[in-house]
Amino acid sequence: MFINSHPYVTGAIAAERAARLLGEARVERERRTVAQWRPARFRQPNPDLQRAAPVPEAATTTDRAA
Repeated sequence: MFINSHPYVTGAIAAERAARLLGEARVERERRTVAQWRPARFRQPNPDLQRAAPVPEAATTTDRAA
């Protein structure tokens, strides 16, 4: 049996990791500044060209016979 798979050792490792994660979260909360409101940037959505219908050939060419 590996020493790090012993229940007491794994429990201690889990407790240390939980304490470290909680400490990092506390520091992150204290470091975070208050968010300020700003208007959203408007972006045109990219067209989905796979769903677009192909342009008819007659509409793209000009009628020179007229």
